[in-house]
This record gives sequence, C-alpha cells and structure tokens, in this order.
Amino acid sequence: RAAKTENGDLRRRPGLKEASKKIAELRRQNEELNECLRKRNPDSILALIKACEPAPEEKRELRDLKGRIAELEAQLQERDAMYDRRIRGLRAQYDHMRHEYERRSESKRLGPDLVEESIRRVGPDHEAVLQARIKDLERQVEHTKSYYLTKLR
Repeated sequence: RAAKTENGDLRRRPGLKEASKKIAELRRQNEELNECLRKRNPDSILALIKACEPAPEEKRELRDLKGRIAELEAQLQERDAMYDRRIRGLRAQYDHMRHEYERRSESKRLGPDLVEESIRRVGPDHEAVLQARIKDLERQVEHTKSYYLTKLR
C-alpha cells in the first residue's frame, strides 16, 4: 500500500523535461518583467546600478582571479617562511664556524697551556652568571606566587 502511494506521488511530480520547460518559462517571464521595468523608468537608480555592474563573465573571472591571488599569497608566505628558516640555519652555522675559528686562532696564539687556563678562568665566571640568573628567576617566581596568593584571599 505504501509503495502504491509513493508511486502515485512520483507520477504527480513533474519530470525533468517538464521542470526544465517550467524553469525556461519562468526565466523568460522574469526577463520580460525586467524589460518592462527598464522601459517604464529608464533613469531609475536600479537601472543605473544594473548598467554599472560588470557582466557575469567578468564577475566569474574576477572571482577566479581573487582565488588565484589568495593561492599565490599563501605560496609566497610559505616560501618566505622556508627561506627564513634557511637563513636562520645558515646564520647559526656561520656563528658556530666563526666561534670555532676564533677558538682555534686563540689556541694557536696563546699555546695549549694558556688555553686551558683561560677556559678555567671563563668557567667559574660563567658559572657565577648562571647562578645569579637562577637566583633572579627564583625571586620572580616567589613574587608571582605571593601576588596570586593575595589575589585568592
């Protein structure tokens, strides 16, 4: 029984040919009505706006070009990021090589005994800087902790 009612509904629905005929007729009526409006009020704002807007082909081309621009900008940003990474890598490599060269030239200039002494001299000084930095960071943590504890109360 359900199949019969469904079959009846399908028969009452317009077919593809009928639907396309109906669409074509409605489009023709729409064009006729627009033409009547244009003839009645040729200097209306609507007519001026319609005259100024680009053709559908131009709109489509403009949309395609905007899409292409967005795509190219994305590619450009991607390339910029890649080149920035390469430059940073090359700079790091350059700094490493420069530091190595300076170390070697200093070792040749000072001799092996003095290099070890300068390393020992730089080591504790560097250690003191790191210890001072650790103390400073611990003070900042304590300050932040006390600030938020007072906020909670």
